Amino acid sequence: MREERIAAFDFVRVMAAFGVMAFHFFIYTACPLKLFLNYRNGGWGNVCSTVFFILSGALLGLRDTDISSVGGLRTFYRKRWRSIFPMYYAAYAWGFARMVRDTGRLFYNGKPWLLIQTALGLDGYLVYRFPDNYYILGEWFTGAIVLLYLCFPLILRVMRRSEKAAAAAVLSLYAGMLLLYRYGDFFLIDDFKNLISCLLSFWMGMEIAAHKALLDDGRVSAVCWAGAVILALVKVPLAENILTHLMGLFCFVVLCDLGKWLTARSEAACSFVRWLGGLSFGIFLMHHATIREALAVRNPASVRGMFLMLGLIAVCTLVRAWILKTVTDALLNGATRKKL
Repeated sequence: MREERIAAFDFVRVMAAFGVMAFHFFIYTACPLKLFLNYRNGGWGNVCSTVFFILSGALLGLRDTDISSVGGLRTFYRKRWRSIFPMYYAAYAWGFARMVRDTGRLFYNGKPWLLIQTALGLDGYLVYRFPDNYYILGEWFTGAIVLLYLCFPLILRVMRRSEKAAAAAVLSLYAGMLLLYRYGDFFLIDDFKNLISCLLSFWMGMEIAAHKALLDDGRVSAVCWAGAVILALVKVPLAENILTHLMGLFCFVVLCDLGKWLTARSEAACSFVRWLGGLSFGIFLMHHATIREALAVRNPASVRGMFLMLGLIAVCTLVRAWILKTVTDALLNGATRKKL
């Protein structure tokens, strides 16, 4: 894959992260102008999450992952752990310390065993089942991506044996899931957060990696641009879950196009996008707390005040994400040097 494509993926990552932040801001803002809350067929928050799942699947699909040996699997899972948990633990430690300070209790929600969910990164994903757990960072996405990473070697193995079989399996699971939601109460979790729904987005990303040349096809881009505009403006009589995945796919391609155009303008733009891309997970982890704290102090109802507050929150979130990444990288590098 050419260098500008990878830079374009960084742009997709950045836009998805700030998109989720903007969506949550517009949920809580007192301003009646809700610019980035809903589109004609659903919510922008779910679309941004879909884009991120697709991106995660595409990035892993582009790697030559060794799943043929125990050592290869161990290396894969170690790298995935390192990409999530050190920063997640650092962010959680900051939030947990503040909760302990405010409540005066170490186990402020009781049931200390529920912290096991937090240690596994699953507290946000399982909050529907355990509403009194220690979920404080505000992102269910973390738990979903952890579970998808665990499943990735199996999906990749099936795809390498038969891409058609993998497609049939994922699509059959997804169709069955939709039927169960339509005609019964088999699942307790929201249909979009269901792991099968997340798996569809993730698999779509892996398919994009397997057919990456399509991202350079002008006809594909034209269809996706047109599809994104139509779904944004015209009500379509299909299940919202299906439309969210379609909109996520269309937006992924649109953002790739914009990313390629932007990063090709100058090396400075490319470097800046890469830098922001490295902070995307930190933005996911820190934006909820930043939004809550800022709007608790001032929640302007005017359009001008809303835009100023959104800009301030974006800057503060970015600074916190940078600090979080800097501290985490320093700790990881220090631990690595000690081992050496």
